Amino acid sequence: EAVVSTQSTGEVSDGMIIFSELLTTFKHALSRVLILIICMGYGIVKPRLGSTKHLVFALGLAYCLFVSIDGIYTKLYAVSRPMTKQQRLYAKIPRAVINAILIWWIIASLVATIRTLRMRRN
Repeated sequence: EAVVSTQSTGEVSDGMIIFSELLTTFKHALSRVLILIICMGYGIVKPRLGSTKHLVFALGLAYCLFVSIDGIYTKLYAVSRPMTKQQRLYAKIPRAVINAILIWWIIASLVATIRTLRMRRN
């Protein structure tokens, strides 16, 4: 029904925009979390993630939350009510902080995994 409406009127419904934004955000969060888990050495150096699993899950959930809110707001509401430069900056800060934490954790985990593999001479 939504596709037929979009094809006949040329306008995309808000529900389709929200769904596509949530799906895209989930895919990005899942890929970042999987990369983090691999860089932590799961299955290579560590048989289990232990308590770190909860931190990884929480960071992935926070990523989904902040990025989806930012994306939905930008695609739906900022079109009718443009934001000032300062408002756009404040809207992007949580997303940038979560991305920075993820990238730092990925690099630190990869360095630790490589160090462990070198010590084991693998």
